Amino acid sequence: MKVGVLAGGASSRMGTSKALMPGPTGEPLLVRAVRVGREAGLDPCVVGQGLELSRVAEELGVPIVGDAVASSGPLSGLVGLLRHASPEPVIVVACDMPYVEAGVLRELVASLAGHAIVASRREGRWEPLLSALDPARVLPVAEARLGRGALSLQGLFDEVGAAVCSLDPAVLRDWDTPDDVDAGPLAKPRG
Repeated sequence: MKVGVLAGGASSRMGTSKALMPGPTGEPLLVRAVRVGREAGLDPCVVGQGLELSRVAEELGVPIVGDAVASSGPLSGLVGLLRHASPEPVIVVACDMPYVEAGVLRELVASLAGHAIVASRREGRWEPLLSALDPARVLPVAEARLGRGALSLQGLFDEVGAAVCSLDPAVLRDWDTPDDVDAGPLAKPRG
């Protein structure tokens, strides 16, 4: 099964490439996410574009998957990943979630059986950037939404009928701004 490490965001709020910045142990976030995917027994790929990401992906020995449509946000990257992974199920993890461990990814794998999508919810919203998906059931809907400009991952998860997998809120912490880096895993997740 593949794990797609999402690394394609602009990192504008952080002010530097999140994928390449050091995580809690000093290891670059992208390198850490690929390593954790391998520790979970998954086959990693990097979802994003650009020379720097391509260079790092090559050094790590993993393929890089581009967006299905340029500049169309996370849904476009997800469609690219689903096409790459199909027909196998796929785990999605954002590179800026530095507290995700291999056990969390294995829990998502185990929870996917019989579902199109499995993800956590917090404060009434899906956490799409740490989820498990079945391309056979999700890709047609995702492609249709992308084609009509309905780019919301929340909308996709609702339309497909995602199932809830309760994960420890600490692993859902992501690093969007410099303040997040210092907050640690036990800080209250932002809504």
